[in-house]
This record gives sequence, structure tokens and C-alpha cells, in this order.
Amino acid sequence: IMAVFPSVTSVLGYKFMFPGYALDYLSASFAVYIVVREKFRPCVRYFLSVALCVFAIGIYQSVIAFILSLASMCLLRRFIEENLSWKQFFAEVLKWAGISLAFMAVYAGIIFGAYYIMPYFGRGFEFVTYQGFNEAANFTLSNILLRIFIACQKIFFPPFKNDADMYPMTLRFFFYVVLIFSALLTVNIIVRLFRRSKRKALQCTIAALVIPFMINFIYVMCDPVKTYIYSNMLYAQIFVFIYLCLVLEINLQQ
Repeated sequence: IMAVFPSVTSVLGYKFMFPGYALDYLSASFAVYIVVREKFRPCVRYFLSVALCVFAIGIYQSVIAFILSLASMCLLRRFIEENLSWKQFFAEVLKWAGISLAFMAVYAGIIFGAYYIMPYFGRGFEFVTYQGFNEAANFTLSNILLRIFIACQKIFFPPFKNDADMYPMTLRFFFYVVLIFSALLTVNIIVRLFRRSKRKALQCTIAALVIPFMINFIYVMCDPVKTYIYSNMLYAQIFVFIYLCLVLEINLQQ
């Protein structure tokens, strides 16, 4: 399944861009790795992580969903393996939220800064209609809520029979099998944790509920009514299968 997953084969199909995509996801993965491994001082870790994320987004904005999905799974694993107080729990959440807001703000600042600065150097600068951060100014509360609703809906009802269909033919059946199996394994982990610590079980429940939303974060970034969302933009959907591997490993270790 992993070898023929539509978003993977789609990325490989763009041979002239594949080195860029490879560098994109490598940079994003390394950005999360630096923060998780904690081998540098906090200020150095956060600076390097934000810089790598901005670099990755500069190649392809849809990598944001990949970054958020990977970071969320790392958080879940930490909440399971470590006994964190509520103060430590919220500090960890705020740390990742701060990093996420920082790299989005820095990238947006570079883009909009270039928009206003480049004309002074005699060069034009124009936003294309390809949605992403260039639509940030058009966000309204109702629009954001609609996008969040659609992102949550896509968790259980992914697109069918179009270029955003990540589960064509019999793969759709496996998608629901993986979804159900992952849910059962997650519940088993939480039940086991609940017997030892209610606080820890609740922390892991919150983290587990956030992950599906992060996987579908592309639907929050882009207006699905106006934007043509296709397989390359849905690369984070591969975390549906990675999550199964994660919870299966945790169940075997417990």
C-alpha cells in the first residue's frame, strides 16, 4: 500500500520536480527531529526548526500539513511514554503551537514583504491564483469555520473518484479497515493508560483527536470550493497508515 499510495506515485510522477519535493519533505522531517531530539539549546533548536520549516514551505506550501501531522504524532508518543503534569502538557502544546505560528508568520512576512519591496527595485511582484498563504487576507471567521468542518468531514469521507481520491477502488476498503483498526488500538492504549493515570489518558486522548485534523489541514489552508486540490497536495494522507504503525508498535510495547 505504501509503495503505490497515490500521493507518493503522483510526487514521483513529477520527475522534473522530484528533487525539490524530496528536499522539501526531508527539511520538514529534520525540522521536527531537531525539536524532538533536544540535542541543542532551546533557542538554537527553535531557530533551526523554524528556518527549515520556512525553507520547506518555500518549496511547496502543502508541506505544512505534513509538518503538523508529524509533530502531532511525536507529541502523542511523548504523552504516552512520559508522565507529564498538566503544566508540562500545556507547555509542550504551546511550544509546538509557537513554532508553527512562527514559521507561518516568518514565511508570510517574507512573501508580503517582497510584495511591497520588489516594486522599489523596478521588479513586479504578483500573487498567483494558486491558493495558500496568498489568500490569508481573505479569511473570515465563517470561512475558517467552514474549512475546519470540511477538514473534519474528510477524515471519514475522503474525496471519491477525482484527482484528490487517495483511496481508489479496493484501497478505499483498506482505508476504512485501517481507520477502524487504528481507532480500536488507540482506545486500547487509552484504556490501559486510564487504569494507571486518568490525567495521562486524557492528555493522550486530546493528542489522538488532533491528529486526523492535522492530516487534513490542507482543507483549512485552501478553500475547497475554489481551489483545485489534487494528490500532491494531500501527501500528509500517508500518515493515516503511519499512525496505524505507531499505535500498533505502542500496543506491542505496553
